[in-house]
Amino acid sequence: MNQIPAPRPVLSATPPPGAVAFEYAGDGTGVLLIHGFGGTPLEVRGLGEYLHQQGRTVLGVHLPGHATTPAEMEHLRWQDWLAIAEEGYSRLWHRCDRVFVGGLSMGGALSLLIASRVPVAGIFPMAAPTHIEGDWRLNIISLAKYFVRWHDSSQSEFDLQDPTVLERLWWYQRLPVAAIEQLMALLSVTYRRLPLVRAPALVMQGYKDITIPHLSSEVILRRLASLDKHLVWLHNSGHAITEDLDRKLVWALVDQFIEDHSKS
Repeated sequence: MNQIPAPRPVLSATPPPGAVAFEYAGDGTGVLLIHGFGGTPLEVRGLGEYLHQQGRTVLGVHLPGHATTPAEMEHLRWQDWLAIAEEGYSRLWHRCDRVFVGGLSMGGALSLLIASRVPVAGIFPMAAPTHIEGDWRLNIISLAKYFVRWHDSSQSEFDLQDPTVLERLWWYQRLPVAAIEQLMALLSVTYRRLPLVRAPALVMQGYKDITIPHLSSEVILRRLASLDKHLVWLHNSGHAITEDLDRKLVWALVDQFIEDHSKS
């Protein structure tokens, strides 16, 4: 019998000190890591530290309006998030021989969008959505944002399988409706540009993910023009696969993917 997901826990009102960008100098292989919507760089810091231990040069960006206040996020556009991610790519591109790009959730969507615009050695989108479903109000969000300013995410279903994740991650407990509209716009642009992505791709998603549809990863794999592309399901994880029960497997898979595609 399937367990009923528990409600999302109530987190601290302020993000922890480690919820900032990070950078680790290493060899000529650069790795850009991008966190998810409403989250922080903590979502990919563990992965970044692991990859640095393998010798990689790693940069984890901090997207505007995240880990500050929801009010700061409210007036940003998806292009602002893309600009910071591409700035991180550019920094790695000028100092490394090759650059890999990956991210969690919206960060995964941004990694795909970047790969459709600039040359990358490989991409590894993790739990990346192609669309959002399950709430009819999303269909009228362009109008709803003028009447409803905030979306309360504190009562949403909680799909993380490892309770210790709460010791490492932080996310907004309420989100600006205007920012959700920007997320949807970003996903729409990314979906249309997927056939322009030709880089090797490792697509991953948690089998117990209830945040985004399972169909998303399959759609991404199908629409990519990449000849070298694979989909991996993490059977013991929810949405945040970088820090859930399968996190060490995810880290190892990413490292092996990078190693396999860094050989001259």
